[in-house]
Amino acid sequence: MNAGQITLAQCIAQVESSGNPFAVRFEPALFNGSAQFLSIQDRLPAWADEQTQRMINCTSWGAFQIMGFNLYDLGYPLAPWDFLGSTEDQEHYLWKFFEAHIARSIATPESPMESLTASDLNFIGRVYNGNGPQYSQALLAAYKELQAQ
Repeated sequence: MNAGQITLAQCIAQVESSGNPFAVRFEPALFNGSAQFLSIQDRLPAWADEQTQRMINCTSWGAFQIMGFNLYDLGYPLAPWDFLGSTEDQEHYLWKFFEAHIARSIATPESPMESLTASDLNFIGRVYNGNGPQYSQALLAAYKELQAQ
């Protein structure tokens, strides 16, 4: 990869958190909904009750804002604050998300942005964020912003 090449992962981080690996965002609509989540009690201190587990599952974590329920469904073994302290873990679990939900023939986190079509970006946006066209536009805006830096 060329040193100046901007990757999909860089654009996702820019859109989700302005690249902040310590970013945390609670999603109250998920918390107040009826979704059922994987128990993560074995990964948390004893004081973390069911509501705390639910809050962790309904929060997005790190530079890529990976939802807690995705993080634990993908097998993350520790508490979320450990995740925030490790950019290597954040990159690893972004890859795991792509492997689980986005066909490698479409993209990987290291795909150069210029190699992705509008259709690719819409698909990635729909799977990663739930809103394909709007998210793909945000990725393109992040790409232009990163190019200008």
